[in-house]
This record gives sequence, structure tokens and C-alpha cells, in this order.
Amino acid sequence: LGDQDDGNVGQITYDNALNTMSFRTNGQADSVTFDANGNVGIGTDTPQWAFQVENNQNGSTLSGVRNTDTGNAALASIYAQSDTSGVLMSRYSDNYSVFGRAHFAGRGEVRADSLSNGLDLTASAAVGDIRFYTGSDLVANERMRITASGNVGIGTETPRAALEVVARPPQMTTVGWPRGIMAGAYMFTHSPLGGGTGHHFFIGGPSSDGNGDLYFARTEKIDGTTGPTYDAKVDGASGQWVFTTPPDLSSDGRLKESIRPLEDNMLDKITALNPVSYQWKDPKLPQDRQMGLVAQDVEEVFPGLINDNGIDGYKALSYTGLIAPMIEAIKEQQKQIEALQAQNVVLQKEINDLKPVHSE
Repeated sequence: LGDQDDGNVGQITYDNALNTMSFRTNGQADSVTFDANGNVGIGTDTPQWAFQVENNQNGSTLSGVRNTDTGNAALASIYAQSDTSGVLMSRYSDNYSVFGRAHFAGRGEVRADSLSNGLDLTASAAVGDIRFYTGSDLVANERMRITASGNVGIGTETPRAALEVVARPPQMTTVGWPRGIMAGAYMFTHSPLGGGTGHHFFIGGPSSDGNGDLYFARTEKIDGTTGPTYDAKVDGASGQWVFTTPPDLSSDGRLKESIRPLEDNMLDKITALNPVSYQWKDPKLPQDRQMGLVAQDVEEVFPGLINDNGIDGYKALSYTGLIAPMIEAIKEQQKQIEALQAQNVVLQKEINDLKPVHSE
């Protein structure tokens, strides 16, 4: 069909050998082709898929569906289906709250919100998780997951808290953690505005004794030979705080109110305490003999210095809370000593006055 002698007019050609039908306009190459397999090609006469659009130019090749209506319900969509489910991509009217979305039937959707100018990622199923991967389709590694309950897991597929981070050693060696000592450590950093050194804390991975430590540091330098430099740490084995420099506790009077003197019987309370030596039952804790107090004994005298961990009822003692009562007890004892000294002066004078009488 068409004028074979005039290439500037439209043509409809059927090729018996290839069993294809092509449409051509104004002498251009075949614009639309239907091949023997039912594939449709626009800009190509050898479509490889059911519908293929092809162009050869140094610019964009666009294909799409347009809805010119401006009503709230107006949208233009493209739907792709395989088996019983599909993917729906839609562009809504500017007057609608959703700018556009890609909806995966029964699974979830990605949506651009016109009201908040945000991007929403949703898992539709009640128990559906949102997963983040790196790598190829064949060798993809899950890196992060948001569960249906809202927990976030990094390095774990089953986060048990609002945020759970699991080390996969060896990691983080690029920041100086020595392999075999702190392999698998994670670093959290806050950098001040304008650059400069920020504040960090490091969660140590498996160490030589199998216990991870929690480090707090103000510098980005971590010694790769002797271990990380830090301001303070919580030892993974004993659970005790270790400070590079003992901390100063805030005690400014401008921060306090209801300031009152301590009671007058602090000496009696301090002497009621029973210092002991002991060993820890837990073999992971230091096994040399320790010196200290038993929390239950102190609770009878200073109940305000005792707290439990809120989990299994084990009690903790604020040793620093004993400083003020001990100072007050020393002052009370000093008053007693001064009173005895004054009394001794009087008695000594009386003795001295009796000596001449006795000698006569």
C-alpha cells in the first residue's frame, strides 16, 4: 500500500519473507512494525519484546500516557502485569495530594507526596518488611531492614529493639581499629557545624576475651597498634567504667535549690556501715578480692543511695553519695575530739593545781 515511486508519502508494507507489517511516513525508516511473533516496534523493525520503542539521537527518547484533565481524580497510569500481580505507575493531577506513585500489587508502593514534598516508601502487607540491599540481583546482600513493627536492623534480619546494630567482622578497619582486637566495631559520630573534630562513641566488636567494650572519645584518632584512644569506656567484661582522666562532677550552686545542712548524726550512720572484702560470683568479673560495701546493708542506713537495675532487682550503690556523709561525720568527730581536748586541758590544770597541795 502507498506509492513505491514516491518515498515522501506514507506506506504500509507487508514483507512475505519476514512475515512483518510496517508503517512508514514521509520517507522515514519504518515507524511502526508488527512482526511475526506479534511484537510491536516503534522506531525499530526488529522488536524483541511485545512492545519496544527505540530512537537514535543525542537526546531523550520519551514515551508515555497523558491525561489532560485537571480534576482531583485525574491520573495517567501504566500497568505491567505478570501472572496475577502487577506494577502500576501513576501520575496524579497537581490538585491531588499525591504527586505520583509506583504501586506493587499486594506488596507496597513508592509515593511522592504533594503536601509534604516528601517521598514515602510503604510495605502494604501487615507483616511486610522494607529491606535495603547492595550488590547485583544474583548476589545481593541485605544491609538494613525496617520490620512491620517499626524496628530497624543493621546487619540483622530480626531486630529486637527500635534500633539494633550487629557487627559482621572484620569491619571498620579503615578508621584504625586493629584486626583481632576491635574487629567489627561500629562508630557513631557527631561533627560540629563548620567542620572540626566532633564527638564519637565506639562500640567494640569481639575482643580477645570475647567481650565488647563501649568507648567514648572526642578525637578521630584511633591508635591502630595499641588499641583505641578514648576518654572513657565501659569494660565489656566487668561492666565497670574506666576513665582516662577522672571526670569532674557538676556542683555549681547556681544549679541547685533547697540546699540544707546534713543531719547531726552522720557519724553514727557512718560507723553503722560494715566494710567487707569479697569476691565476685561471676567468673567473667575480676576474681581478685575486692573491698567495699554490701548494698543491702547500706540501704538500711542510707536508702537514698541504693538503686536497682529495673530488670532483675539487683541493687547498685552510689559510692560517691557517701562522700558528703563522711565529711560531715569527720566534722562531728572533730568536734568530739576538740571537746575532749578542752576537757583534757581542764583536767590537766586541776591535776597541776593539786600537785603543790599533795607535796605539802
